[in-house]
Amino acid sequence: MSKRGSDFLSKWIPDHLPDGPIADPVLLVIDMVVDAKRAAEAQGIPQQEIDEEIGSVYEAIMHTLQDRTAKDGDDRQAGGNPKS
Repeated sequence: MSKRGSDFLSKWIPDHLPDGPIADPVLLVIDMVVDAKRAAEAQGIPQQEIDEEIGSVYEAIMHTLQDRTAKDGDDRQAGGNPKS
């Protein structure tokens, strides 16, 4: 993936993950990949820059989702607010 594509995704993904519970993480990731590619094109990033390593788009979204889930779990165990 190009640096421009990577930079775009590193900002876009956290901004578009839902805050609440996720009923179907697989469907969420698939939908987010499609939406991310459309948003990238709208910002002038050609789809091939995102498609160069399509697996990495899925991985980037999954890692962000896993990190957020782990952080939320840690916050709940510590009695904190998961949104803080």
